Amino acid sequence: FFGGMLDTLSQTRKGRVVGFAKQDPLNKYGLERAYAVFSFEFEDGSKKTLRVGSPNPTMNYLYAWFEDEPDIFLIYPRIRVFLNREPKWYRFRRLVNITASDCQELKVIINDEALAEKLDTAPLKDIVAQATGNKITWILLEPVNEEAEASDVSGVLTWFEKGSIAEDVVDLPPEDKKKWGLDNPRAVFEFYYPDRVEKVLVGVEKDGLVYVYQPGRNEVLGFETKQIYTALSLDFRKHTLLSWPEREKTDKVEVYFPRRQTGYKLVKLDEDYWAVDGDPSKKFFRKRSRWVFRALVRKQIGGYINHRPINFKKYGLHKPKVKVKYYTEGKLLREFWVGRWDAQEKKCYVYD
Repeated sequence: FFGGMLDTLSQTRKGRVVGFAKQDPLNKYGLERAYAVFSFEFEDGSKKTLRVGSPNPTMNYLYAWFEDEPDIFLIYPRIRVFLNREPKWYRFRRLVNITASDCQELKVIINDEALAEKLDTAPLKDIVAQATGNKITWILLEPVNEEAEASDVSGVLTWFEKGSIAEDVVDLPPEDKKKWGLDNPRAVFEFYYPDRVEKVLVGVEKDGLVYVYQPGRNEVLGFETKQIYTALSLDFRKHTLLSWPEREKTDKVEVYFPRRQTGYKLVKLDEDYWAVDGDPSKKFFRKRSRWVFRALVRKQIGGYINHRPINFKKYGLHKPKVKVKYYTEGKLLREFWVGRWDAQEKKCYVYD
């Protein structure tokens, strides 16, 4: 932010000369009691003072004057963006030492049960990086053991490294930790590296901001509530029920309707044809099998039920409407139960 102000000043050029300091009264240009006074000290020891005064009659420029020069001139008013701020606005307001490229494990821990309930998320998410050759795969260890959605992990790490610019910065004397909810933080982000662990403690929510703290620093940072709560609420689980590679290697699908106690099988004959019950006389073109894959591959999962044990009856899964099994080379690949349809929210509950 301070650098941005310096960049703006360095890019500011003198405009049209409108007066002379020795001949014209400075108060005519708002320079006697200037709107802002910049004092610059350079590496060679020289100093220079710039006074910024009132807007000109068209409001397109500001009057300005270097105290050691005769000319009063016009400058573009962009610098005012930086001047209409409290001094703390120029303070460093980013999280530090969190890098996405070499992070090996990420933990999101929510200690506040009410907060976990509000965000409808598991109280612990533990994701580790697994290297296979040159490829990194993120594996979710908690609350379930499965491959994580890499884009979610990358998004969180990148935000903490590059996007975490706080709206507020407040000094933190040691005795104020309780005031900011840091003696017993509501949640903690933990970032594991080969040589260290970085932590971000989540404290109180106040005036639309959530205040966080990095151990070892002397200030708390206030971020927009949505930013912190979004990072806390992510499940890091796959966005679709079936991945495209799983769809491609599926060679048999069993569809069963428990309530009617009936069903059928779709079997892949070759790259061009599938057949009902594997009967070549009932074969059909591959593209007609898409309906048993399309929704599972393309539709985004709206969220996960994190309560354990699962209330199967509540979600209509004690008597599912449909059971679908996907096989590859004789082995069960995935199985889904389709439960209650929620007409109001236009969603159904699926058990994997």
